[in-house]
Amino acid sequence: MMCWQQIRNLLSRRTRKIIANEDRIPSAVLLLLYQREGEYCLIVTKRTTKVAIHKGQISFPGGVREPGDQSAEATALREASEEVGIEGGKVIILGLLDDVPTGESNYVITPVVGFLPARPSFKVNEDEVEELIEIPIFSFDRFVKGVRRKSPGDRECRIEFPEFRYGNHLIWGATARILEQFLCLLTFLRKNDLSPAKGQKERDQHV
Repeated sequence: MMCWQQIRNLLSRRTRKIIANEDRIPSAVLLLLYQREGEYCLIVTKRTTKVAIHKGQISFPGGVREPGDQSAEATALREASEEVGIEGGKVIILGLLDDVPTGESNYVITPVVGFLPARPSFKVNEDEVEELIEIPIFSFDRFVKGVRRKSPGDRECRIEFPEFRYGNHLIWGATARILEQFLCLLTFLRKNDLSPAKGQKERDQHV
């Protein structure tokens, strides 16, 4: 059975893709993994129509990095606290996924993976969050890749990107690309034994 230590172990081994572009706005989101009735869950939120951008879209808790934030982890935890009332000091940081750029909003998002052993008591900021959505992660065993069209200038191009459906909710865009990364990581864990004990044994063999 998958455990959060395996996720942390894998994230610590992989080389993360970093987007270093001063023209983009640095931001971070929190993928909060927790156990509810023996199941691992993630949360996403449906944004209100009051927010400045991405109105009504599904996203992970997060936002723009502020001058006082010392790291992407600090940004993700601060924003998650503001949006859904998570106590950042209790979250175990497991690691970071690859940076993801957005389109028109010009962000570069650093996804932060965190863990809590039990479901937290959420306190939703109703100005920013219309709905809090808790999703068992193995609901995503099947996902659909759709195709959208957009026209840069006079030329039309076809872009393939992942879409996820949960109930009546459609997850797309940067949030779907982040989620796809995480699900690929879980798939890798299922196929490979990357337990913390095995990792320590391999390190000992190289001493």
